[in-house]
Amino acid sequence: MEIGLFIFTVCVAFGYVMMISRILTGWENTPEWNIPRKHRPNTSISIIIAARNEGENIKTCIESILKCGYPTDLLEIIVIDDASTDDTSAQARSILSDSINIIYSDKNIGKKGALALGINLSKGDLIITTDADCWVNNQWLKSISSFYEYSNARLIAAPIQYDIDKSVIQRFQYIDGINNMAVTANGIKKKSYFMANGANLAYEKSLFVELNGFEGSEQSASGDDMHMIQSAAKLDPSSVRYLKSKDAIVYTQPETGIANLINQRKRWATKTKSYSDKRIMKIQGYVFFFTLLLLTNLCMSFFGEGFSFFGFLFGTFIKLSIDYMYLAKLQEYFISKDALKSFLPASALFAGYILSAGWWALFPSSYKWKGRNLK
Repeated sequence: MEIGLFIFTVCVAFGYVMMISRILTGWENTPEWNIPRKHRPNTSISIIIAARNEGENIKTCIESILKCGYPTDLLEIIVIDDASTDDTSAQARSILSDSINIIYSDKNIGKKGALALGINLSKGDLIITTDADCWVNNQWLKSISSFYEYSNARLIAAPIQYDIDKSVIQRFQYIDGINNMAVTANGIKKKSYFMANGANLAYEKSLFVELNGFEGSEQSASGDDMHMIQSAAKLDPSSVRYLKSKDAIVYTQPETGIANLINQRKRWATKTKSYSDKRIMKIQGYVFFFTLLLLTNLCMSFFGEGFSFFGFLFGTFIKLSIDYMYLAKLQEYFISKDALKSFLPASALFAGYILSAGWWALFPSSYKWKGRNLK
């Protein structure tokens, strides 16, 4: 039995190498988008920001958007304050701009409800969603609008990048974030699965109407992004594109502290069952299974004759080696020289996370988000 487990582990390890290689190839084959020199925006844009208790962040977010210099007659920023108990609305109103519309709701409508409210009130042809704790560079809107006008896409997933410091927790989130961008780009490029991040997502308002908004995803508090991209792909996969551009990156705050991180990842995991595109779960499931297999080898090594321990060492070596080479390639694009300094502890943290995420996905439990207890 122990020899059989060792052989099986070797096979799974090489399968993992092939999977990561395919993801990296898909990322590298996704063309880089550069804003055409003579491009003049003509798309009307509505940026929707669902905010709750974001008084410390909302001004930075809005001001970074305004610095994009997008034509004011083509831009509106709609902030939906979802029953904040702090000064979110006051902070947003302190910014003097005719492009900003602040709407306060005291009905605890949740993120999807806030987004739907903002979109229904919007006037732009292209909806862009981002989060209140994010900020952008000054080419962000021009990058998205030019890509939209030249690509004929109806929905555009674009990159996000976590801010980073010297802590293992933040470096783990940065590494996991750039990995998610490669996985996202690979799936959209190959039309094999579809995922997105609502912190940087654009779609036609007409598409939102055609898909009946977030109808069908009411069971989870979040997941607006995954619902939209998977519904759009089901309608017409060729209309879904990934915008690979450094100009289009949205920067976001990482979670601070292990408790906040666990709470966030539990929220992400609990919406897995609501995915209409189950192909994503094959990748997540393979990583979960490989990690669990390594743990099984380690546990059995205390009772076996050594093959299990060699299986653990071999599988771990293969996984760490391919992960490092893969992430080093991604790090070159996202231009961070420090993230992989915490590669080993971040990898250990990831192993614990992926095993926990599998449990949370199978057995959803309550979690706290924005001061609310949710399931």
